[in-house]
Amino acid sequence: MEFTYRKKVLENDEYLFYDLIAKTMIAIGRIKIEEKETNLVVVFIKRGDEIYVIAGYPVKNIDKEIKNKEGKRWIRI
Repeated sequence: MEFTYRKKVLENDEYLFYDLIAKTMIAIGRIKIEEKETNLVVVFIKRGDEIYVIAGYPVKNIDKEIKNKEGKRWIRI
């Protein structure tokens, strides 16, 4: 996935979570790819001022993704 999409989500996230199992941060935001809007989940870690992106993946139904993981694996920040 192109870096600019992940950077956009990290700078303007709509949701921010901590993943208890992976010990990573999760930022979620809306992006537009080739005229189609979708949600992008960005998994990252932050050390000091540095941000290291682990993965990024699109999700159509973000409410379902959050419902499946919040309280079990993700904690909202």
